[in-house]
Amino acid sequence: MIGLDRNLKGKDLISKSSIHDSRRFRPSTSSALEPENAVTSNDELGGHWPEKMPARAGGTKKFAFLKCKVCIQKKLRKETSYRCKGCPDKPPLCPVCFGPYHDNLV
Repeated sequence: MIGLDRNLKGKDLISKSSIHDSRRFRPSTSSALEPENAVTSNDELGGHWPEKMPARAGGTKKFAFLKCKVCIQKKLRKETSYRCKGCPDKPPLCPVCFGPYHDNLV
């Protein structure tokens, strides 16, 4: 039908294949798309970076989830596992609200 050997079994196909044979694999092109003069240090960005909140002691989840500070003000309920690493109070912020929250601080 598609040119496979009749004696070939499924486990043989899996063991002989590689990640590059998959249609889902996409080679990384992030370095090619990154501009040469991009800002990469924490000092130039003010140290404000999103970070995953660690899990609470004795919890079953990998990360803690809190309500996004900006979404709560808009009367939306969105839980996030990210917080700002550089802010003194480390507010929980979803990825969508991270930029607008810091634009309002300036």
